[in-house]
Amino acid sequence: MKFYGDYHTHTVFSDCLNTVKGVAETAKEKGLKQVAVTDHGFANVCFALKRWKFRLQTKYVEKARAEIGGIEILHGIEADIIDTKGKVDLRPFDMDKLDILVCGFHRFVHSTGIKDYFGYVLYNGFFSKLLKRPSDKAVAKNTAAFIAAIENYPIDILSHINQHAIVDARAVAEAAARCGTYIEINMKHFELTERYIEDMLPTNCTFIVDSDSHKYAPIGDFDRVFALIEKYNIPEERIANLNKEPVFTRLSEYKKQRIENGQAKL
Repeated sequence: MKFYGDYHTHTVFSDCLNTVKGVAETAKEKGLKQVAVTDHGFANVCFALKRWKFRLQTKYVEKARAEIGGIEILHGIEADIIDTKGKVDLRPFDMDKLDILVCGFHRFVHSTGIKDYFGYVLYNGFFSKLLKRPSDKAVAKNTAAFIAAIENYPIDILSHINQHAIVDARAVAEAAARCGTYIEINMKHFELTERYIEDMLPTNCTFIVDSDSHKYAPIGDFDRVFALIEKYNIPEERIANLNKEPVFTRLSEYKKQRIENGQAKL
């Protein structure tokens, strides 16, 4: 069994030292056919993309595409869910320029207001770890936020569920299945999948395996996932990038609709 691509990697444009070209070359050496560069989005406080950096990164992606054959390089972002209403730190014109949209929650982000910053970002990012478990009310709010984000934004991949912001994994997976968003099996946070996989399997969600690499070595290194597949008897068709090219429909359909409506240019 082989994986077609790795759709969650980071570069020097956010919080690591990997170059765009280096990510692509490493992915190609590992035998992958596709790789996505998905640096942290615009609301992220530390080492994140700014719009000028994103424009510069676009040029590096184009240059790597011209110089490296045998692998497709997708340009994406790992965006953030920044408040309890499920708002994501992207504008429509940002998404027009992307090939793929990954989205999750991170601790170091701006929010849309003081209440959400303290009650959502800081609580989930820092204070909830001081408790044995977050409150039922907090879990319900987080779950509603994630479902709203999935429903209202063309998210292709939901990254590392229950990293900091704890949700009802089954309810979120059900929303992802309904909307056509892949649930990530994140190798950097593999323990999260092991902990919550039984909650998500009864749904019809489809998984996708990614490295979330911040160094070159983890790119395409998915060997640990095979034991998980065997243990839970996960069908091959439920893993989007196993032995096949995944089909990303959400962002592509969103962009197509905006073009047809005259809201975006080709």
